[in-house]
Amino acid sequence: MLHSFRPGSRLYLYSLLIVQLIMPAHAGDGPGMNSGIAGLLEELEQTQWEPTLSGNRQTLVLGQRIRIEDCQSYPYHDNRHGTEGYLKLADDLRHGLEQGLTCMAGQGPARSLHPYHERNAGRLVDLLNNDSGKILACVEDQTFAYAIAHPAKSPAMSHEVLIDTYRISGFLSRRFERATYRDFFKLSEPLIEDHLTGKPLHLDGMHRYRDLPGLLFHELTHWLGYEHTNLTVDVVDLYEVCCFGGSDHISDDEVNRGFQQRACSILKDAELWDADDETRKELWHDKGYYRLKREIRHASG
Repeated sequence: MLHSFRPGSRLYLYSLLIVQLIMPAHAGDGPGMNSGIAGLLEELEQTQWEPTLSGNRQTLVLGQRIRIEDCQSYPYHDNRHGTEGYLKLADDLRHGLEQGLTCMAGQGPARSLHPYHERNAGRLVDLLNNDSGKILACVEDQTFAYAIAHPAKSPAMSHEVLIDTYRISGFLSRRFERATYRDFFKLSEPLIEDHLTGKPLHLDGMHRYRDLPGLLFHELTHWLGYEHTNLTVDVVDLYEVCCFGGSDHISDDEVNRGFQQRACSILKDAELWDADDETRKELWHDKGYYRLKREIRHASG
């Protein structure tokens, strides 16, 4: 009977089919990946309000997994009610995850990417589904970035993203010395006083972030352990440019399409993603891929 199981025999092929049917789908495997994304998004539709540890304000909890804290002013300080900012952020997060994860899994505008990225999508789905703490918190005028991600360094810590609503609104910081407003920003004394004591100023040329789902997804991919770098592949930037249509800082759609196509092409490069870390670093420079970030920054003005 053993010879009937040789490769190519009917019994052999039938046995393989049975094994495939009974094997459980993994988060990073084709249809299993799609169902994993859909299941996560369905879970995140479930929301509840809980008090913070101090008890003096509320937190919005998504799917019993992700806590949104202090985001009543999200995104641009123009919400009429205290809950609107939280609900807006929750909606942006779900949209960002749907667009970003399906793109990484090969279902986005670029279609199939290298399997490395579908595996990363599975890792992010698994992370968002596990019991580790996950917090998105809003701050006002406390950073010099739109948002900052802090991956958990131990199981006892939470993964965090800090979103600075001053930065994403394009508001001028209130943290400078008066001389800076006067000499660098060329503001009059009455305007300086209004800025420091009233509503903050939004000056021409200061960027108000538009693609908020893309920004949030960008930050969550940092939770996988990736950092920004010029020395090797910057996975986080590549995902945002490929999956979210280019750079938020560039208003020219045609220019953005060009950058998007280049980022997606890099994410498809089998030689790059099949390589070990050291070889990938060499290929990143030898193929000139490092120039993409530089050219995006130049086109952003």
